Amino acid sequence: MMDFIVPILLVVAIVVLHIHTCFTEAVHLNKWRPWLIILLLILTGTWFIYFVSRTALIKLGVQLALIAGLVIYIS
Repeated sequence: MMDFIVPILLVVAIVVLHIHTCFTEAVHLNKWRPWLIILLLILTGTWFIYFVSRTALIKLGVQLALIAGLVIYIS
């Protein structure tokens, strides 16, 4: 039973961090043209948000470390 808790917690942490990053870093998009934001959302989903500021890149690094930990734990 305990073997399923760690992967579930890691997945929840990854999703929550991604949603948190999207909402907190959206402030930086005020300087961008609306059509460009729509185009990037269509092409990349929400992944382009990680390249709008330095703190977003740090959050991307944390998220990638969590994903690597999940992969290592599962395999």
